[in-house]
Amino acid sequence: MFDGFDYIALGHLHQPQQVKRLNVQYSGSLLKYSFSEARHKKSVTIVNLAEKDNVTIERHLLEPRRDLRIIEGTFHDIMTTTEASDDYLLVRLDDTEEVIDPMADLRKKFPNILRLEYKRTHRDVALDELDQTPVTERMSDDALFEHFYQEMTGEAMTDDERALLLEGLDSIKDKERGR
Repeated sequence: MFDGFDYIALGHLHQPQQVKRLNVQYSGSLLKYSFSEARHKKSVTIVNLAEKDNVTIERHLLEPRRDLRIIEGTFHDIMTTTEASDDYLLVRLDDTEEVIDPMADLRKKFPNILRLEYKRTHRDVALDELDQTPVTERMSDDALFEHFYQEMTGEAMTDDERALLLEGLDSIKDKERGR
C-alpha cells in the first residue's frame, strides 16, 4: 500500500517506531505523559526529502528540562543515597514499617514528586478482609454494575440510570427463569 512513497508519517504512538521499513514511522510523543513511559527515550525525527528516492531520516533524542522517573527503595535509602532532583517522580517505598508523613520529607528533596506508592509484601489485615472472597464477588449484581460505572466514569449513577439498570437486570432474570 505504501509503495511509491519516499516517507510515510503515521501520526504518533507514544514511543517512536518504524513499521516494516525505515521510511514508514510513527513519530512518538515529544514528552512522557505517564509513568508507564518512564523508560522511554523521547525524540524528534528529521526527514529530509531532497528529491525523489533521495531521503535522509535522522532521529534526535530529546532531553527534557525535567524527566519523568520512578524511584524505588526504602525511605531511608532514598533520602540518604538518591541525589536531589527537580524531575517529576513516582516514588515507591519498600518499607515494611510505617513512615510518618514521608511526602513532606520527600518534597524537601524532590519538589516535583507527583505520586507516592508503597510496595509492601505484607500489611495489617482489617477484620472485614479476613473473608478471602474478592469484594466484587460479594456484591449484588446492581451494586457491581454501579461500582463498574463509577470506576469508568468517575461519577455515581443518576436515579434514572439506576432505574434503567434495575429494569435491565430484572429482564435478564426473567429470561433466565424462562418467562
